[in-house]
Amino acid sequence: MLSNFVIAKTIIEGEWSSIINKLNKCTFFECNDYDLKNAITGIAIKSESGNINDLLRSKQPEKPEDYSLTILHEHPSIKKLINFFELETTRIRIFKQKPFQKTPMHIDYNNTFAKENDFLLRIWTALTEDNKFIYLFKEGEALTQSICLKKGESVIFNPDKVYHGAANLSTDKIRYSLNIIGKPNKWVKEFIESEKTVIL
Repeated sequence: MLSNFVIAKTIIEGEWSSIINKLNKCTFFECNDYDLKNAITGIAIKSESGNINDLLRSKQPEKPEDYSLTILHEHPSIKKLINFFELETTRIRIFKQKPFQKTPMHIDYNNTFAKENDFLLRIWTALTEDNKFIYLFKEGEALTQSICLKKGESVIFNPDKVYHGAANLSTDKIRYSLNIIGKPNKWVKEFIESEKTVIL
């Protein structure tokens, strides 16, 4: 990674409505973690148990070999989107945030017990957009950055170093975002630096 927080120059363009329609036929699950409770619901594309309701981790450090794709990965549009990200991953989830919900600013401890080869970063990709879908980031003593991601835009960050949160200030629209945890590699560096639009 070039820094602890960066917006990728690569834009992903795709037909996300079929993904959202598919997911809305499933149950989104409450996240009872300290930072997500009453702020968001989620569904797993890859999880520790291989089940769609398994959103959290049970041990540290997280290792890709301990995680399995869920049945949702069989959906063609979901598979195409997930397979675009060419990095080793642990948890992959899609989060749903209803109007007036807010995820408080927090850091996660993905890398507390990680050795250099176990370091994990996080990628957030917007599946829907609205000028009232707010993504919040704060690194060190810098001021909090408030960002409205367009559909297909991604933020990559170190969840242990960058405080992060999100708010849906819309009155009637739902925010959906893809959340990937994985290992940095050359593909991620190119994803960050290459100014292009990829059509899936």
